Amino acid sequence: MYAPVLWQPLHEQLLAAEAAEHARRAAMTDAERTLDGRPQVLLLDDTPVNSKAAFDGRATLRSRREYFVLGAATLDWPARTTDGPPPTPDDRHTRLRLLRAYPSNEATGWRLLFDELGFIPGAREPEFILADAGTGLRRGIDDYFQTAVLVPSLFHIHEALTEALVRQTPGAVVLTDAGKALHPELAAHLSWLTGDRLRQMSDAQWSAWWDDFEVLLDRLDLPPEKLAERRASYEPAVAAALPALRANPCVPVSTGGFETLLRTTVNTVLTGRGHAFANIERTNNLFDLVVCRTAECSPSAARSWPSCAPKPGGTTAGPPRRARSPTRSRRRRPRTRRCGTGSCSTSWTRGGPREPLPPRGRPGRPDRGGALRRARRRDHPLRRW
Repeated sequence: MYAPVLWQPLHEQLLAAEAAEHARRAAMTDAERTLDGRPQVLLLDDTPVNSKAAFDGRATLRSRREYFVLGAATLDWPARTTDGPPPTPDDRHTRLRLLRAYPSNEATGWRLLFDELGFIPGAREPEFILADAGTGLRRGIDDYFQTAVLVPSLFHIHEALTEALVRQTPGAVVLTDAGKALHPELAAHLSWLTGDRLRQMSDAQWSAWWDDFEVLLDRLDLPPEKLAERRASYEPAVAAALPALRANPCVPVSTGGFETLLRTTVNTVLTGRGHAFANIERTNNLFDLVVCRTAECSPSAARSWPSCAPKPGGTTAGPPRRARSPTRSRRRRPRTRRCGTGSCSTSWTRGGPREPLPPRGRPGRPDRGGALRRARRRDHPLRRW
């Protein structure tokens, strides 16, 4: 109910700002864009939501929910000045732009996401797209964009290679003092590939890194089939982006910051209750509020909520949470329990023992037998309630 009121002004404001920045960058020459150092970068990633069927305590089986959350983020740069230096990689800020829940992460879902972000194929596109070279995502990018440069995420390259070696290559995992781990020589070869080294590589050096990897597997007598599959997927995609990465040092080569942003926003909302989101429209409205919370507030929201106004450091806060009544206690009323062990007639609550209670049973006739055992099991203070 509140999501469209808060989301639409913010979304329109961001679309207008992104269109103006694109027109400004399009009017520059290649040398001026490099000197400006504020490329338009789009970060893409998805996270699956899988909830196992379980009983809800009322003898009914919860239905299983399986869908994907497609996310997009952009890079924010400091404001331009007449005599200021170009920004550095430390000056950029990752801002969550859009979250959408779709039944799958195929190319069609990504095209819907691109349309909602206001992109027009061949007319208004980001300069760089930083994402995983997955099948559905890569097909959606290739079918939609014409001029944007796809930069495969180094974070996903490391993840894909590690999974191929650990789970699909027999003998790549060895027993160390800390337990099972990837072979030290394989781990060292992977860790050598950093963002700074990748950016300075030529096409020949990038191909030689894969050749050395295959030679290492052969020397360790390990099967190279899974590594060859990953090489066929990542080597040509990264080689096509290397010239643009060398010319634009401000462009990141990894989506690690975006992964952290998704983990602290989406996963926090869905943890333990992902099965309950059965209506996709309401789920997307909830994600709109999440973006409003993390992105800059619109001017109308800043007038409504003083906490959304820019702070001295240039940051903004989201809308305030619902105020709690000062007379309302944060703790629920304690539930009284009786010890019921026969020798104890103390009332137990969440905070500990309280006032004594009268003994159970009729006067002069203590409770015994099966009733006493049932009372011990039911009302013992150490039992969780």
